[in-house]
Amino acid sequence: MARIVSHCPDIGKSGLDDCSIDPYLPLTICHSGTCSFSSFVGNNFVGTIPRQFFNLSTLEYLLVSDLNASPFKLPSESEANIPNIYSLVLRNCSIKGSIPEYISQASSLKYLDLSFNNLTGGIPESWKPNLIYMSFARNNLSGTIPTWIFQASRTRMDLSYNNFTDIPAPVPSDLNLNLFACCCCQNSSTIRPYMLQPLQMMKTYFPRGKPKFYSLFINSGGEQTTDNGILYDADNGTSGWHISSKQNWAYSSSGDFLTATVNSSDYTKRVPCEIPSSEASLYEEARLSPVSLHYYALNLRREKNYTVTLHFAEIVYSDNAEYNRLRKRIFDVYIQGENVLKDFNIRDQAEGPDRAIDRTFPKIRVENGLLDIHLYWTGKGSNHNPPVFNGPLISAISVTPEFKVGGGLTPWQKALISIASIIMAALLLLALAWGLGWLESAELQDEKDIGNNKKAKLGDIIKATNNFSTANFIGSGSLGKVYLAEVGKDHKVAVKRLSSDFRERIHELRAEILHMTSLKDNNLLNVLDVHVGKRHQLLIYEYMQNKSLEDIFFGSSTFPKWQLDWPTRYNICLGIGRGLKRLHKDERSVVHGNIKMTNILLDARKEPKLSDYGLAGVYTDENRILQIKKEAPKGFHPLEYFQGLVSDKTDVFSFGIVVLVIISGRRSEVDKGAHGTEYLQDTGHDYHRKDRLIELVDKNLNGKYDARQALSLLNIAVKCTSSTQSVRPTISDVLRDLDDDKTLTITDTITQPPTSTSKEVIDP
Repeated sequence: MARIVSHCPDIGKSGLDDCSIDPYLPLTICHSGTCSFSSFVGNNFVGTIPRQFFNLSTLEYLLVSDLNASPFKLPSESEANIPNIYSLVLRNCSIKGSIPEYISQASSLKYLDLSFNNLTGGIPESWKPNLIYMSFARNNLSGTIPTWIFQASRTRMDLSYNNFTDIPAPVPSDLNLNLFACCCCQNSSTIRPYMLQPLQMMKTYFPRGKPKFYSLFINSGGEQTTDNGILYDADNGTSGWHISSKQNWAYSSSGDFLTATVNSSDYTKRVPCEIPSSEASLYEEARLSPVSLHYYALNLRREKNYTVTLHFAEIVYSDNAEYNRLRKRIFDVYIQGENVLKDFNIRDQAEGPDRAIDRTFPKIRVENGLLDIHLYWTGKGSNHNPPVFNGPLISAISVTPEFKVGGGLTPWQKALISIASIIMAALLLLALAWGLGWLESAELQDEKDIGNNKKAKLGDIIKATNNFSTANFIGSGSLGKVYLAEVGKDHKVAVKRLSSDFRERIHELRAEILHMTSLKDNNLLNVLDVHVGKRHQLLIYEYMQNKSLEDIFFGSSTFPKWQLDWPTRYNICLGIGRGLKRLHKDERSVVHGNIKMTNILLDARKEPKLSDYGLAGVYTDENRILQIKKEAPKGFHPLEYFQGLVSDKTDVFSFGIVVLVIISGRRSEVDKGAHGTEYLQDTGHDYHRKDRLIELVDKNLNGKYDARQALSLLNIAVKCTSSTQSVRPTISDVLRDLDDDKTLTITDTITQPPTSTSKEVIDP
């Protein structure tokens, strides 16, 4: 029987018997006396790691971090037996001594993190690991870095912050190796300034006589941008370390998300958020680190005070993404070694995701010209099922002086004057250059189809969205957000800005995405054009002012729900079927894969149009799993969808659910609290067995409907939502069965008792 031990407040006081269970952090799983998984991260344990843990031959995962312990050595070769270890994380555990030989001999080991300890000696030259990730960051290792390090091209490695004295050869440019501050002195021609400790590095970059810096502004994880007249440096590098081109700041990132699928782009996040457009340039991009993120301001004025402002917005754990509202990001912040933020949670402090929040720290003393800002994850919050992109996240950094610079003006005032002068001159040049068309990039000059035989430059289309401002935001989906663009006079289009998370897949499937522009049908939302460029990935659709069936049937804060009559509902069902038939009969047999009320829009004549078709292939396996989890509770998809098996019969199932919703006016799922969730599919099948299907018809119709058409549609919906694929009809079969019922008369009606008076808008 499995035994799970989890999340103890203080092992030194409570003991394991008093541990509380944390559903998000299973720590030790044992079966019949054998253990395969042990995790003790994000706790307040006191004492050393029990030596018995290193004598569990079945142990595959041992994850321990941030122990409050006196320095201790790991067990010796004779005391250890962990031949099956796959992931070994012993981070910040006060471990001293040399690297044990049995670790270098563990053939099954893939993830090794011994960072933030007191290890001494060198890395064995004879070690030939087959690792995915290895970190010895923040130790006291010395000697020469072994040559095999520079040949392990498939391993992500971090040797930063050590005391190595030599490097045997130049570092290959394509190696995923962090050597920031790895060396104690410049004894070799192969040691570069960035390999020195920050103070040594600063002396190398700024010898005597070099000018000092008075302020610093960094747009963490993003491009160079201007906010409130202040120019923020770009910080969009994807390596483990970076020194700015002006050589006045640097960052170093340590840690790993412990998954083979992670790549360097995961350490910068760009998510279009709902922060007001005036601030979005700083907050829709951020730098993310799995464990530790250091920013260094280099060569500031010595023996002076500065004000440090840290800018945050939770753009990764937003409410729009799967289960993210349940996830927690908790980390600490240190400035000049002082813990200024403890257990900091951006979303809690800002009272929600996608909201800007700043934390300002005055009177920060800079004695030697070096300012150190350190964000560190102690393992708290969500860290199960990697990658969950936990760890510290920051949007921007501002460092301003608290002292006057000559002439009576503070450096802040001088900076503003200088920046204003530069901006004015630049604006004049830009205006001239823009008028002559010199500055438009080739990408922004691309002409795109916007319907009605009109074309517009991509730059003009983006400008028409107010640069994707919140004011123009009209909807969102799992692949991106949609904005209204009024291009020219009285010509509107909808622009979907695809999320940067899918950039690689979008480029790979460019031809398939472009194919959507050829899918023309009265019941398909017209994809006017597609742009898959270096900076922008956009879909341009015809604009539907009447929004989605979800809005029309159930309303929203900005859109009152309608009461649709029977002929309109029947026509909508037919139209959805015709749109699906066009997709399934296409020469490429396009499977929609996500039919639901939010993906069906109405035009001005109340004709339904299917949107978001042809995009299922964009999802990676990981994205698809998240999408499946997100859609699971909504009741629009059959069992095979959750097994990753999507076909035209999957679309038929979803069509049946949508028909049930349209006819009944009920949601596909209703939360009954302690009684669980009631699904409309189950209700439909139950009524069918009891020969009561007609009772599903929306009572708000007050009996004004065609009973023959209603029963025909309801019976088809029940057949479409069968759990067995072979029982479900094709969409062509559905339309053939409905051909005899297309007369939209209301001669055969069933009288229902009138409902109470409603204040809802009636079919405008």
